[in-house]
Amino acid sequence: MPSAKDIQLNDDTAFLLIGDGGTHKSWFIGTCPSPIYVFDFDKGMDIHAGRADIDYDTFKELQHGQKLEKENSVLAASGHYEYGTAWPAFLKKLNEIGAMIDKGTCPYKTIGVDSLTLAADACMSYVLRENKRSVPEIRDWGAFGSNMNVLFSQLTGWPLTKVLTAHIKRDENPITQAIEKLPLISGQSSGKVPVFFPEVYYTEANTKTEGDKRKTTFTFRCQQDNVHKQAKSRKFNLTDGLPTDYREIMKVVAARTK
Repeated sequence: MPSAKDIQLNDDTAFLLIGDGGTHKSWFIGTCPSPIYVFDFDKGMDIHAGRADIDYDTFKELQHGQKLEKENSVLAASGHYEYGTAWPAFLKKLNEIGAMIDKGTCPYKTIGVDSLTLAADACMSYVLRENKRSVPEIRDWGAFGSNMNVLFSQLTGWPLTKVLTAHIKRDENPITQAIEKLPLISGQSSGKVPVFFPEVYYTEANTKTEGDKRKTTFTFRCQQDNVHKQAKSRKFNLTDGLPTDYREIMKVVAARTK
């Protein structure tokens, strides 16, 4: 029988980072335990240039109707896929890593998905391509949900650090008229996705002018309010305003356990 005393707070943690571009979501992945593997949907790996401890594969989807002809072989080599084909390629790689984890041969300590927003778009493209439609119908949303559940049930169960990023959308609550910030994900998934994650952070860039210089710091919110409905820190019980950096989080956790 498992005992809570055996739980290590820095093991088997799943993070969802929600924020605008340029708020250090992708950068946060690189601060996690290495070696690191990233499923790159946003082509944002330049921020990790020169890192020998980060491996990645890109799953960038082309526009509908754009073909990967021979003259576009450079695109194929750089991780571009025709419309509707990026998602199955992603699942194939996901299953390969899962098989390594099952065998105890996986070299990675952290897995990232950057970003869930474009991964979900690739999933819907796949569903529409399979069903030969250009606009989703109700039954397509069911297939979309089933495919996304494959991702969450497999990935979030892996015994290592997981970081998924998501772009942000702003919706007006019809009752309170407050502008709520939610993960930008197709369909109704924006309300369901955070359920899979014990740590859900809203990333922010804070710029101040000091004299003739501008200084930007990157922090996150993890406490719920009327705007940040999905925020939580269920595992670490953190406060708002910490740096968007895994190492800084672990310093706080370590200080508590002394």
